[in-house]
Amino acid sequence: MEGDMVAAQVSGPQTLHVNIMNARGLYNADGFLAGKSDPYCLCVIPEKKHNKFQTKTLANTLDPDWNHTGLIHGFEAGDSLEFQVWDSDTFPKPDQLLGKVTLTPQDFANNPDGIQ
Repeated sequence: MEGDMVAAQVSGPQTLHVNIMNARGLYNADGFLAGKSDPYCLCVIPEKKHNKFQTKTLANTLDPDWNHTGLIHGFEAGDSLEFQVWDSDTFPKPDQLLGKVTLTPQDFANNPDGIQ
């Protein structure tokens, strides 16, 4: 997955502007006969589950280009940021987790100019 973000080095809760660009080579959770996955990306502060946003769902692709900018409110020094890629399915079938990555406080400390 590709994207970038920049966090200012200030104290107290901040709002992050997070750019989620794309993902490549996703797992086909829908199977051969049903087409390809319908992915979306959820960005969340794991310690604060209500602080999140998600991209739009892109139908029938394993290489989504979201090019989405979202806001994460309430981000503080010491918080992690998790990116989850899901396959959207129709009720009653639940959405399936395709993968996730977590950026830790150490990742932010090692990249003060932003992460790509």
